[in-house]
Amino acid sequence: MAAFLTPIDIANDALDYNGADPILAFTDNSARAAVCSRNYDKLRDDELRRNVWAFAIRKAPLRAVDVTTYFVQPVAYNATDEYPQGSIVTQSNVTYISAQYVPANTPPGTPNEVFWWVYFGPLTAEPWNPPPPLGTEGIPAWSSIVTYNDGMYVIGSDNLVYVCVVGTSLNNNPVGDNGVHWVYTGTSANGTNTPSYYAGELVYNVASNVVTVYQCLTTGTTDNPTTAPNLWLANVVYNIGDTVVDAFSTVWQSKTDLNSGNSPTAGAYWQAVPAGQVGQNVGQNWLELTCGVLFQRVPYPIGAGPRNQSTTRNIYRLPSGYKRMAPQDPKAGATSYLGAPSGLPEDDWEIEGDYIVTRDSKCIIFRFVADIQDVTRMDPMFCEGLASRLGIKISPRITNSTAKITELAAQYRMWMGEARAVNGIETGPTEPPVDDYIACRI
Repeated sequence: MAAFLTPIDIANDALDYNGADPILAFTDNSARAAVCSRNYDKLRDDELRRNVWAFAIRKAPLRAVDVTTYFVQPVAYNATDEYPQGSIVTQSNVTYISAQYVPANTPPGTPNEVFWWVYFGPLTAEPWNPPPPLGTEGIPAWSSIVTYNDGMYVIGSDNLVYVCVVGTSLNNNPVGDNGVHWVYTGTSANGTNTPSYYAGELVYNVASNVVTVYQCLTTGTTDNPTTAPNLWLANVVYNIGDTVVDAFSTVWQSKTDLNSGNSPTAGAYWQAVPAGQVGQNVGQNWLELTCGVLFQRVPYPIGAGPRNQSTTRNIYRLPSGYKRMAPQDPKAGATSYLGAPSGLPEDDWEIEGDYIVTRDSKCIIFRFVADIQDVTRMDPMFCEGLASRLGIKISPRITNSTAKITELAAQYRMWMGEARAVNGIETGPTEPPVDDYIACRI
């Protein structure tokens, strides 16, 4: 059954609109292939940015840039290497992440979309910090008369542990501070842990002047990514890529999902970490990445500066593959009181260049429209609309006339209009922030 599977399918649909013969590839030695190749990605980018498409919405955990922030530089794909799931590489100026274990000689792009996806995660890494000690020992209660410095821990009146995130803080109660001066660490004074890192976050560690970058695989982990994997346990369920050590300190990597009760020996379930593999899982919750890092003095926008002070706002680097911002909490405020939107506060986010400028200082789970390139992940109605838009652009070269453009423009408005209508039904309405005038009248 015919379907939109590759960019060539969309290009051939555009050629059909113009009564032209199809092509087999953008590299065909024909004027039709050349004009489609020149314009396809340009128009795909344009249409992705024009609307908040449900199929293109992604989320990424972002942290404010600080003086300790490193900018991550993924390495180029190497055909002789093997890559565990979660590896990040570049190929033809596009950054990819491996969706599963990737054998050698399996490069990103067509026809290997099942192995590689375009990467839509953070481009910065923060130093890994261990969680604060469990219990109240060594952590003082917050006091309004004590001046706290960046990185100091206190226990708030709600019995939760907070860490100071500004240069100095005096008489700023961490309870209700909303991340301006204090950030909740995910630990309570009685030792109960909740998320410390989100899946997809990048952290680094420096040892002997060597910087190693790690990617979090499990939201809420407090494991140390810099230590050896845990000893194999018979009652733990392991999945592909998870690593353990045996009694002889040999590191083994699981070859299957749902691997439980199988002792780590060479065979169907386990293998010693391959020598040609780039990076490896550290246990079940972290992946060691092979990538470079760059420290740069950021030319902060006016009114913004590093996170470790509170006199200016902060900046967050936009994620890889960003196209446009999506509503951050689209269903909030759905229950209005006396006609006033409620539950969706106004934010101060400003997009300036490649950064978000804001008073926020905590980790942001950023919702955005991503640069989707895999046609199988696109809505077919979007593909039809994109084909009609491409048909308009190539029509003068294909037909040697501009007469057909008006007809194709009507087709484009119809197909893309219907695509947007269906997309709007799926995404639903977004409530506006609280109106100050209405709120003060209630």
